[in-house]
Amino acid sequence: MFSNIFSGLAVLAAVVSAVPLVDVSATSGLQSLDTRATTCVAPGRLNMYWGQHGVGDDTRLIHYCQTYKPDYVSVSFMHRSPENAGSTGYPGTNFAGHCGTDVYSNGRRASLLGNCQQIAEDVNACKRLGVKVLLSIGGAKEYSNVGLSSTAKGEAWATFLYKAYGPYVAANNVPRPFDFGDHSFVIDGFDFDIEDKFDPLPFVAMGNKLRSLFGSKLILTAAPQCPLQPQYFLMSGILERLRFDALFIQFYNNPQSCSGPMFNYKDWETYVSKSAYQKSTKLYVGLAGDPSISGYLPPAKLKTTLCGVMTSAASTHFGGISIWDAYLAEQNTDGGSTYIDTVRNILTCPCSTSAPAPTQNPRRPV
Repeated sequence: MFSNIFSGLAVLAAVVSAVPLVDVSATSGLQSLDTRATTCVAPGRLNMYWGQHGVGDDTRLIHYCQTYKPDYVSVSFMHRSPENAGSTGYPGTNFAGHCGTDVYSNGRRASLLGNCQQIAEDVNACKRLGVKVLLSIGGAKEYSNVGLSSTAKGEAWATFLYKAYGPYVAANNVPRPFDFGDHSFVIDGFDFDIEDKFDPLPFVAMGNKLRSLFGSKLILTAAPQCPLQPQYFLMSGILERLRFDALFIQFYNNPQSCSGPMFNYKDWETYVSKSAYQKSTKLYVGLAGDPSISGYLPPAKLKTTLCGVMTSAASTHFGGISIWDAYLAEQNTDGGSTYIDTVRNILTCPCSTSAPAPTQNPRRPV
């Protein structure tokens, strides 16, 4: 997502001390939500990236699912394609200090992390809360390599993902990183965060194969950088050939950030309206959750910018807000509330003087 997300992560990777599974059926603090439903109707949904920051029990994924009830969490990253992750045929993953250093191996060098029991526990718990769990593929090009040399390699990667994160079949004999205990985890979807100039056709083949294997319920999202000029639009070849359900557009770390005069959300509305494959795709305004990130939109400007998008009759594809990332945005209390609360309150009661209490806004059905 930005240039230093993987820096030094390998040395940070360590097993985080286990804690008991939190009771996800608890509803304390959510009892008064329905009373607001008549005046606060959420016009959009919330995606939060998680996996590259924070170490410790209070930064576990389940903490963010329980506290903020996002519609989606994008677990990041699967940062290497199988042909760039050793000779096992497995892809590579990097979840910073949220996993141990052990990897799955079939006797050859590998980089698919195999000691991620807390993540496995938490993705299952998040799903029980109704949060859709996505696995984000890619990341900053300085620390990832998801290139594919052929469409056949793209389809093979999709087949691996189906066997590893789809319905359990014993005969598949592949790693199952997110299974926990006797529960077989089935992922809700995948996010394509491709930030380098790769041949788009293998990714198109990969996406189409994923849809054919998982079926109509699979969610496919993409996280393009916001500039639409050809020299910057690295995912254009993929978006021109593969349908996505949502685009988590990165309006930060580039010349057309949210906080600058080049904010180009309207151009994206025009782009998807004319696109052969994205006419029904939802657009998410991707925000940086930390002031140190270029293009950060401070709370003082956040409501004006987002309400300008959400209240415009031209915003026919608006889907919600995406935040990079959950840990950074919660630590950021610029304006008196966590950045996540600030965003969620705008999503819940847009452009009004009233707002729900922090971390207690109603969620739309998913």
